[in-house]
This record gives sequence, structure tokens and C-alpha cells, in this order.
Amino acid sequence: MLKNKTYAMKNILTLLLSGVTLCSFSQKIQVLPSAKQVEWINNEIGVIIHLDINIFEPTTFNYEKKETLPALTAFNPSKLNTDQWVLAAKSAGAKYAVLTAKHGTGFCLWNTKVHNYHTGNTPIHKDVLAAFIKSCKKYGIKPGVYYNTNMNTYYGAGYKPMSDADRAKYNQAVYQQLEELWSQYGSLYEIWFDGGIMSDKKTGIADKVKVLLKKYQPDACLFQGPPGMNNILRWVENEDGRTPYPFWSRINSVINNKGQEEIVNSKGDPNGRYWVSAEADFPNRNKNAWNGGWLWRANEEQHLFTANDLMSRYYTSVGNNTNMLIGMGIDTSGLFPAADAKIFKSFGEKLIKRNKAVLDSINGLGNQHTISFKKPTKINEIEISEDIAKGENIQSYRVEGLQKGKWKQIAEGISVGHKRIQQFNELEVEACRLIIMQSSKTPIIKNFKAYYFQPYQKNEDYIFIQKEERRNDTTKWKLVWEDNFNKGSLDTNYWDRIGLFTTPKWKMPVEKWKENMGCFRYISATNDSVVKFDKENIYLRGIINNDTINGDPRPMLTGGIYSFNKFAFQYGRIEIRVKLDSAYGAWPALWMLSEKDIYPNQHNGEMDIMEKLNHDQFAYQTTHNHYTITLKQDIPKKFNTGKIDPNGYNVFSVSWYPDKLVYAINGVETITYPKVPGAGTYQWPFDQPFYLIIDQQLEGSWPGKVTQPKELPINMVVDWVRLYQ
Repeated sequence: MLKNKTYAMKNILTLLLSGVTLCSFSQKIQVLPSAKQVEWINNEIGVIIHLDINIFEPTTFNYEKKETLPALTAFNPSKLNTDQWVLAAKSAGAKYAVLTAKHGTGFCLWNTKVHNYHTGNTPIHKDVLAAFIKSCKKYGIKPGVYYNTNMNTYYGAGYKPMSDADRAKYNQAVYQQLEELWSQYGSLYEIWFDGGIMSDKKTGIADKVKVLLKKYQPDACLFQGPPGMNNILRWVENEDGRTPYPFWSRINSVINNKGQEEIVNSKGDPNGRYWVSAEADFPNRNKNAWNGGWLWRANEEQHLFTANDLMSRYYTSVGNNTNMLIGMGIDTSGLFPAADAKIFKSFGEKLIKRNKAVLDSINGLGNQHTISFKKPTKINEIEISEDIAKGENIQSYRVEGLQKGKWKQIAEGISVGHKRIQQFNELEVEACRLIIMQSSKTPIIKNFKAYYFQPYQKNEDYIFIQKEERRNDTTKWKLVWEDNFNKGSLDTNYWDRIGLFTTPKWKMPVEKWKENMGCFRYISATNDSVVKFDKENIYLRGIINNDTINGDPRPMLTGGIYSFNKFAFQYGRIEIRVKLDSAYGAWPALWMLSEKDIYPNQHNGEMDIMEKLNHDQFAYQTTHNHYTITLKQDIPKKFNTGKIDPNGYNVFSVSWYPDKLVYAINGVETITYPKVPGAGTYQWPFDQPFYLIIDQQLEGSWPGKVTQPKELPINMVVDWVRLYQ
């Protein structure tokens, strides 16, 4: 996807109000979606398929230089199979598919008559667009077309200034190609204008394009389409599948200094005058991949989003009142790669399992809706849907669970619209109820559903296992996963908070907390003061607890996170960049434990990547196992220390091979722990996946007491975690 959507966000609402039918102008009349807009958002999931000639020469091509365009002979996807594309999309739950008929290079996937730079003149001699639409119809997928009107290397458009004569020539080419696309391939479900259409009178063609749309495609949904048309769709202002919350389909506008209307708030407005639904698009490879992940390039599988990643984005797109549009990059053979397709299928299977995980549902009119269970039932997710054909009316709500005769709040929110999904820690309830606290008119609840579903624990694609042929010292490390903690909140796709009273692996009764003398003595999953975020980091803190009477009884509280059942790996190098405060009694730690404990009746291993005590200016790195803990064996040596920067960031790592663990601090190796031939799993339990724990700890037999309470609060500031394999 080319990065010119911002222009359209500013111009999508340059609406000519006369004749506008997508919504009502007057605030006195309720603003409602068209029937097509209701149908569109009910689809929920679509794909946008990318294929362009530059994938055949990725190292030499430059969008700004026409002379780097690949020759037509380079385009030879000899196994091209549009059925395979569409079936892969369908396996992921997609109901519609958009193909990039003309992306940024100017190369066309249909036999355009405007110029010769198209698939008909390549070795395959095929109209790829026609084949794609045929496949869509064959498998019941609604077809759409992407055409970028602003960026075109072949014509030199969008990358540098154009003369008036060249602009006029280019505009005419665009007009003719759009007429070809819209008149020759039947009804298109969605038309994608990446970055919108230039609408100024001197150089724009929006007015002429509107005439074409009304003539050939009057019912199409138009992503960033020209002003004044029906069924306009808008962007969520990121390409990560993360719709901000709250989010409204209704939008409002102001008049700018050019006399045009512009969106006031991209999140929408519950009292907005226009209904413009939104689409959350993202590639199926992360932004570190070539072309931002939108176009395929060889040997970039490490950047693939997993099925868990896709599931997370389902919750933050569809679950936040928008559609989810997943990118698909076709490879040079003409196929959607097998690894990518496997993930799509796994994601689709997760959606099917979620649909089967509904415990009960209810619908109706009014401000309160209650689901009652026959017996106490575990729930961890709710879903709310309004009947949006009657408008988005809910403006504030809460959800409560009935536990032992008392109602307890378990979720709250603002906007709902087509769908609002919220996840929370599992709890057992006799009933749950939705209470609408603010609404513009009587709420019409299409569905209020309760679920018990674990989306990230059903399949094992969250476990990164090093390929066998690369398990050696000589193979170059590649980044395969990272978390930069820059979202402003914890990414629950990979992490959970740790709590002494709440985390199943270590849970104990509140009244017995004093019996715990270990590292989790003060750890809390519920106090927000011990886990904080800024734009770049997560802060795991140690604090004084000022309310031990009404709240948590412990005098101090700490924060920690772990990746059990969400992110694990076997072999590779894990690196963590951290800045550590000092205090007497402080014990921050980075460590790993076995994900599966596959060896019974023995310790399954522990890798302590970093432990620091008190005001020390060094850190410990240690290996634990049944050999060292239970049998008290000291050979081979299990730990060493290394110097750290006490005032700045340090990078702690362990490089994990099938025969050794190599620890380092800031790139300087501290100790290698080897696998001893013949010693067995007591000494080497490390041929299994491990998960990560990052936590701030206070007190214990090793660091001693917090003797200077004034040193608190302290912070363990984590910049990033990176896994290489």
C-alpha cells in the first residue's frame, strides 16, 4: 500500500451536499447507513491482494525512476492461480476481495488499451483481473478493484512535480483506464482509491470520475472515493489493523479556508452529520518486510503475522466497529505462499471455534439486557451489536457479572455500532447483564453475547521453533519476532500481567500472602500503578501500597508480565533492552521457564537472563535445572556476572543452541552453559519451548529487605524484546 492515504482523510468530506444520499444532512433527522453500507459492514472481513511487476526485480526498482521499471519479460508467474488466492482468502473468513489492478509502478493486471505495459504483453499473455473476478464468482467472494490514481512510475506521477501538459496526459490515461475497469468487468463490490482522488479544479479529475461511477458502478462501496458519492468508506489512519476506540461510523466536519469540508475527528462523532463506515487495512507481513509488508519478497517469512496476530487484529478492527482488510502478497510463481496460506487457514479455524464458543445471547429494546445461566459459568469475553440500520445510538455502557448474589462490573465502554467485542480475565458468574447508561434514543440490541474462548491458546503457532538446518553457530541470526512496547498498552496477544492472587500458575489465597517468600510476593495484576506505559516503553514498578485496609493487604506492590501460552520459542537468541533503577531490596529479573514441562518428576529448566540486586552495578546470568537445584551439581558452572551501566539502558541476551546456552550483557559474553554428553534431561531439559517472564521484584532471601522505603517507587523500564533465530 502506498503511503498517501492522509491526503484523502483531509479531502474525503469535500462533500457536495446536493444529491448526497449516503446520509442525512440535518442533525434533526437521524443519520442512518444505506442498505449497502449495512451489508458491507456485516461482511466484517475482506482481503486486498497485491501483485505488481516490481516483485520480480526488487533490488533494482525505484518508484521515482521510470528507467528502473522491469521489462515486461520479467513478469512470468508461471503457476498463476487465482482460484488458490480466493480459496486462501475464503479460508480466513473473507467475504470480499480487492485486487490491485494497478499499483504504484503503473503496470496493469488487465489488457488495457491505454498503453502496452500490462500482463497481456508478458510471457503469460493473460488478463489477470478477469481471471480473479471469475474465481471470486466461482467461490462466492465479492470482487473489488484497487486503482491508485495518484502514484504511477510509468507516467512519473506522484513522485515528483508534473508539467501541466504531462498532468493533462496522465489524467486522461487515468480516466480511460478507470472506464475500462468499471465498464468491462461487471459489478464491483468495492473500489479502492488509495489516497483518494485529486479534486481541485485545475489538476483534479474527481468530477469526471464521479460521472463514470454513476454510469458504471453506482452501487459500489468506495474506499476514499470522490466527494458526493454514495457508500463512501474511510481509513482508520494506520495500516496495522488497530482501530482506535471509541469509534463511530458517523462523522462531522468543518469548513476549511478553501471552502471545503474536512473531518473534525477521525474517530468519528456520535452526533456526526454523515455516515462513513471505516476499514482497518494491514498487510499479512509486518512493517519490517519489503514495501511495508504489502508486496511479496523471498526469504521474509520471519515477518509473517501469525494466526494469533490476525486474531488480535480481528478484535481491534471488527471488535471496534470497523471491517478488517488483510493484505495478501502474491509471489513470483503466481501463488499466495504456502506458509501464508497456512496461517490464513489457522486464523479462519480460530474464528469458527470462536463462533462455537458462544455461551448464550439475548436481543431486544431498552437499557438493560440480562443473560442468566443455569449454573455458575466461566466467561471471558462479551460481544455487543446494535441494529445499525436504525443508527448508532449507544454512547456509554457497562457490563456486570453476578457472583454469589452480587453484581460486579467486568467491562465498560462508549461506542458500540455494528460490533463491540471486549475480553477480560475469566470469571465465574451466575448471570451477566448489559446496562446502557447513555443513548441518543432507545437502544436496539441486535445481539448481546457471552463467550468463554481462548483465542491464543488453541493452536501452537505462537511457538517459534528454530529450523533444524539452522541450529548452529555459523548461520546468520534473523529477527523473527519483537515487541517494542510502543502501543501505549499491553499487547495481550503476547503477554499477561502476573498477579499473586490471580495468575493460575502461582495463585494463592489473599490471606496467605505472607507465606510466599519468593519473587512474586508483592506482584499485582490489578493495580495499574505498577505497570505503566509511555509512547516507547513499558514501566514495571515497585511501589509502596498506601491502602492495605480497603485494597490489597500487602505493604508493597510490584509489576510483571509473562508470555505463557502466548509467545514461546525453542532455540534462538532473545535480547531485551532494559533500564534499571536501584534500591535496597530491589530484585528485577528477566527469565524463562518451560512452556510445556515435558519431563515428568524433575525440574524442567530455567534461564535467568538477568537478575540484579540492590545497588549492584553488575547483573547475574544463571542456568537452573534438576541437576543444579535438586542434585546440587556445580559443574559445569551455572552462573556468572557482568558489568552494567547503572544509569542507562543495557541489552541482556541468551543465545540458545541445542548444545549450549551463551549469555551476554551489552554484547559481551559472560558465561556458556554446555550440554554434557550422557547427562540426560536432568542436566539438559532445554530441548523444549520456553516462555518469558519480565518482572520487578522486591525483597526475598537474596536481596534482603527494603531498608530505605524512600527509594521507592522504582522502575524497570523495558524498551524492547527481540527474538532472533
